[in-house]
Amino acid sequence: MIEQNKEFELQYWLKKDKAVVLNTYKRFFEIVPKELFKDCNVVADVGCGAYGGIFNEMQFPVMHGIDPMWTEFIDNKIAEKETCFTKYEGSSVDMIQGRYCCIFSINALDHSGDFQVSVKNIYNALGKGGLFALHIQLRKEKDFDEGHKMAIDIDIIKNAIMDMEEIFFQYFECCPFGNQKLTGKHIPAIIGVWKK
Repeated sequence: MIEQNKEFELQYWLKKDKAVVLNTYKRFFEIVPKELFKDCNVVADVGCGAYGGIFNEMQFPVMHGIDPMWTEFIDNKIAEKETCFTKYEGSSVDMIQGRYCCIFSINALDHSGDFQVSVKNIYNALGKGGLFALHIQLRKEKDFDEGHKMAIDIDIIKNAIMDMEEIFFQYFECCPFGNQKLTGKHIPAIIGVWKK
């Protein structure tokens, strides 16, 4: 995680309305069919946040919520579903290689510091045929703010996932989540699912 983002992220979670956060995951599954994940048993959500991420919308036999802020969430008494948290530091994911049927990352990898390394670690953690479900905003330097200081574009994403087969992909001129209507910013985003 980009170090300067940690305080911003903590303040975000301390102030954010839980219902607004959980609506992100609900909206994700209004766009991406849940049926794609019906056969997944061992699942991780990288960047799950304080409330357990996608596990609020779908349950799996084994669920690992992975977030670099998990200690801060627990210390500040904003974490829920503590039992599913796993330690995650920087862009190296502490996950067993080849273990996961599916790894989700919703609105998170644009804080990782190195998108390519993060996706490589996710790829290695997926078993053969495993799914990678991603939502990410596409920012240019002109779009940076206090909490988002990573430039991400379609080419970076294509290079990172080129060894995976596209199952689902949708581009949005304006991210379908968040408060962009309030701020007047229109940050594009993608939502996609790829198969290893």
